[in-house]
Amino acid sequence: MIKKLIKFALLMGLLPIIGCNERLAITEEFRETYDLGSGTKLNVSNKNGGISISNWENSFIEVFAIKKTFLNEDELKKVEIIINQENDEFNIQTEYPTKNAKVSVSYEIKVPSYIIVNDILTSNGKISLQGTTGNSILKTSNGKIFVRNVDGIINANTSNGKISIFETKGIIYARTSNGKIEVELPDIIDQDIDVSTSNGAIKIYLSPETDAELEMKTTNGKISLNDIKLIVSKISSTHVKGELGIGGNRINIRTSNGNINLYSKKNLEAI
Repeated sequence: MIKKLIKFALLMGLLPIIGCNERLAITEEFRETYDLGSGTKLNVSNKNGGISISNWENSFIEVFAIKKTFLNEDELKKVEIIINQENDEFNIQTEYPTKNAKVSVSYEIKVPSYIIVNDILTSNGKISLQGTTGNSILKTSNGKIFVRNVDGIINANTSNGKISIFETKGIIYARTSNGKIEVELPDIIDQDIDVSTSNGAIKIYLSPETDAELEMKTTNGKISLNDIKLIVSKISSTHVKGELGIGGNRINIRTSNGNINLYSKKNLEAI
């Protein structure tokens, strides 16, 4: 196992806050590239900060990271970024040897199409995937999840934040506690799908030719089909159950507080 401890260049910036006082943000930046073999799996584990991963045409991966604190330079030393490669997995991990370090770390990672984006985890921050490859598990505690044009199946989970997923091969689940959800489903539903939030509206875009069993529930809100043909077995303003096409795998859609709207994919042109 190769283990690499990241070294940073120290930068200082001046950020204003409310009132007459000013507050210094102290940052360290890192940028490095790595040549990795085809099919290498990328895993990122962060603690406090966003993760953005996108595709590019180059044949290597670039990792750009920023550590930031509003205290002092010594505070930055309480956080380490470790990069290592084990077999076919390339791992990027933020470690906090000192508890309660007041430091955030954000990542911008660019990958070639042959890199498999695997497990992407953070506690406080947004996760964004654009143009990547691989079946990805995305998890954050407080932050948005944004996915577009991914050649793979997505599992997305956040506690507080919006979820947006478009142009993928599939979705197994998209779950948030507080936030709205917008997802585009694949034309062929070859596994059960769960879309749920506690507080927020849900918009689902699907093909009129989709075959699936569908159930939608809301506690405080209403359900609208919007030109989607459904063979209904149960219907009320807050609970709809039925078949799309000839039926098939299940699509479960639930929210406690918010509307649920189904749309044809043709409506995506207006987004």
